[in-house]
Amino acid sequence: LPKSSTCVAGAGGSLSASFQLTATGAGATADVVVAALGRYKPILLPPSHAAAAAAADADGTISKVTVAVASADDTLSHETDYSYTIQADSTSITARAASPFGVAYALESLSQLMDKGQLKCSTLTVDDSVSNIRLRLSSRPCHTWCKPHRPR
Repeated sequence: LPKSSTCVAGAGGSLSASFQLTATGAGATADVVVAALGRYKPILLPPSHAAAAAAADADGTISKVTVAVASADDTLSHETDYSYTIQADSTSITARAASPFGVAYALESLSQLMDKGQLKCSTLTVDDSVSNIRLRLSSRPCHTWCKPHRPR
C-alpha cells in the first residue's frame, strides 16, 4: 500500500478517447516499462468506453498521462526500488517512478483510482516513495520446553 495518499472528493478529470500514455526519462524504453504501458492503457480507459465517449462527443479533459522513469536499471533484486508518486487533477496525470518496476506499481494504483476513464478524485496525490525500511527476523523457543532446531 502507498505510504500516503490524498484524494479530494468529487469527480476528477476524464481521459479523452485518444489519450496518450507515455514514458519519459532514463528508463522510458526499458522492456518492463513498454510492457506496462501497453498492459495498462486499455485498463485505464476500456476500449468500449472510449468508443462510446467518442461517439457521444463527450471527450475527456485529460489527453496525456505521463510517467517519468528516473532509472534505466531493470535489474530485479532485493535492492530494486519500486517507489513512485502520482499527481493528478482535472487536466493532467503525472507519475514518477524510481525504476522501470515502479511504473507498473504506479499504473496499478492509478487504475484502482479510475472508473471507465474517470478519475474518482478531483485532485489526487499518492506517495509510495521508499524510506529506509529494515526487516529483522529472529527466532527463539516459544516455551521453555521448546528447543531450537540444531542441524546434525
